[in-house]
Amino acid sequence: MIDLGSAVTLYQGTWLRTVLANSDHPDAPAEVGFDKEGLLRLLCGVPPADEEKDTEQTANDMVDAFARVELHDVLLAEALPRARRTVATLSALGALYGAEPSLWQLDTSYVTFHDGACGESTFSAPPVESPTITERVGIRRDPTAEVLLANRGKLAAHLPVVEGPMAAAAELLTWLRDARSSPPPSRLVLCDRVIERVSSWAGVAKPQRFVEKHLIPSWAYGRMHNTLLGIAQEIRHSDIRSHFPADTAEYAAWREIIDHPDLGFKDAQGGRFSVDLGGLIRNLVWLREHVQSDGDVYRRIDETAHRLSSGPAAAKWFDDLCTAALANERRRSRTRNALMHGGPLAEATVTAVLPFAEYMASEAIGHTVESQLDGVDTTDFFLTRAANLRRMRRRLKVGEDPDIALFWHEQLTGLADASESAPAA
Repeated sequence: MIDLGSAVTLYQGTWLRTVLANSDHPDAPAEVGFDKEGLLRLLCGVPPADEEKDTEQTANDMVDAFARVELHDVLLAEALPRARRTVATLSALGALYGAEPSLWQLDTSYVTFHDGACGESTFSAPPVESPTITERVGIRRDPTAEVLLANRGKLAAHLPVVEGPMAAAAELLTWLRDARSSPPPSRLVLCDRVIERVSSWAGVAKPQRFVEKHLIPSWAYGRMHNTLLGIAQEIRHSDIRSHFPADTAEYAAWREIIDHPDLGFKDAQGGRFSVDLGGLIRNLVWLREHVQSDGDVYRRIDETAHRLSSGPAAAKWFDDLCTAALANERRRSRTRNALMHGGPLAEATVTAVLPFAEYMASEAIGHTVESQLDGVDTTDFFLTRAANLRRMRRRLKVGEDPDIALFWHEQLTGLADASESAPAA
């Protein structure tokens, strides 16, 4: 059970079925007390008391969750659309952090209660198809619950999603998530629409200028950030020495890295961990000497140590990334124009530019949502972030150490997943 303030509670399906089978459970939804018709049990698939059925999920079952949305004073005609918009927004947030786009699908089933009485209800048949291999793997790595928990305090002030900038951002977020299951040309066009909309919210008249002045520098910074997180991930989870017995020299060598006080490795929920990125930069040369010399992580550390050997070297890396991103952006723009105006276009070209286009769109809408959660005007948010990135580059150019100049927040930690790097801060 995840409480997101007083308005929204999320329940894991298997757990909720167990709770509803025992009506006296202290964490049961409040509506159980006056649900005389047993609609909640029916919604969640709890069998009648005289039937015996295993309520545990089997390996072939769809994994499900349920959401309770409290809307307070609202017209009955507006209640269900607002609740669905709220739940769709929450399920789409995970896609910004690497969740498989098709993982969360909003069912049409619902039960409503108002003024202490049952209202309308609709029950749809369960999905016929089984989860795909991608979805089976994706659910084990799904960051959605952790994202919601980490932002619980900020989200509570915006739930349920009603009107205003947050609702508009939520709509784009849902579109972007759903579009990732569409054909590549449709996805590319939608990404462009997202960038256009966010550009106007950021106060930039021309989307092309918005991409070049705001999204590309942010993308370059994200690549630097994720390179460091990738190194930390390889050390924490992929170093084969971590699987040796505790009394071996190999395991001791790995523990020496993990326990290094300046690196700040700390385990977090869901197989994730935090690491001090500033400390990681300061110790790249030391790490290079303590990892296995025949592994990929040695090569990554060696390359990164050269790129971050000094402030000017780090500034050059940042500039090189911006140059590469600008080339990708020009190709994306040409491809989009060809799609919109009926020019000759190979499908392979669309497929090639799509990952960059989706990253730009995710960067745009992700920062928009972040600004709303922080209670900051979207225009001010983008202006401040762009100014921070320009200031960071100037500090690097004049020779300030990368472990200091690369970060303008007090918190110098990153969060990484056991299977892939977390998105840029």
